Amino acid sequence: MAEISEEQLAANRANAQHSTGPKSEEGKQRSSLNATRHGLTGRAVVLQGEDRARYLEFSREIVDSFQPGTPMERELAQTVADQQWRLQRVRAIEEGLLEGEGGPAAAFRENTKALDTLSIYEQRIHRVIKETLRQLQEMQKTRKTEEDLNMREAIRLYRLNEMLGMPYDPQQDGFVCSKEELKVANERSLRHLASMDAMRYGYDLAKVKASLQKEGRI
Repeated sequence: MAEISEEQLAANRANAQHSTGPKSEEGKQRSSLNATRHGLTGRAVVLQGEDRARYLEFSREIVDSFQPGTPMERELAQTVADQQWRLQRVRAIEEGLLEGEGGPAAAFRENTKALDTLSIYEQRIHRVIKETLRQLQEMQKTRKTEEDLNMREAIRLYRLNEMLGMPYDPQQDGFVCSKEELKVANERSLRHLASMDAMRYGYDLAKVKASLQKEGRI
């Protein structure tokens, strides 16, 4: 690499002093928008100047609302939260651009290109949210269906052991639920069956009892 002379170094320093960014208000606004664009498309979610504590609370509420049951579900829920945060940023920038002097109409004419760019980013964010929600809902539906089938099987085994007067540990058969969770699920299942009987006989207690006696269930 060629060595830089003292004269060249001094010239470079002088040029740097003359290039300190945009001077006019218009230039500063363009520069600010460029930084915002990076914030809308970059990987960093919380930008300098944004309230990180508010983001964390905002993010937690959205993620928790999806009740993720696996790390992958939580990751997808977090993606939705992050995109919603970016969407709020787009709207805040748009409102700022439209609050210029002369009213919204004048501000719109002066910032047409910037507003068009924001609209493109907003559409992209909506597409990401829509696709992420689709994946999350499909994943949760599959998991909950499998969990429901496993719980039904565990309840059948629990009732078998109960009939035989034997204790039952669902984890010994590979089920992830605890004994207490299985007991609660079994009681809920029995109440559901009782409610179906009651509805079938118009919630007439005498008819329900007669039916249960006839079937040998009481």
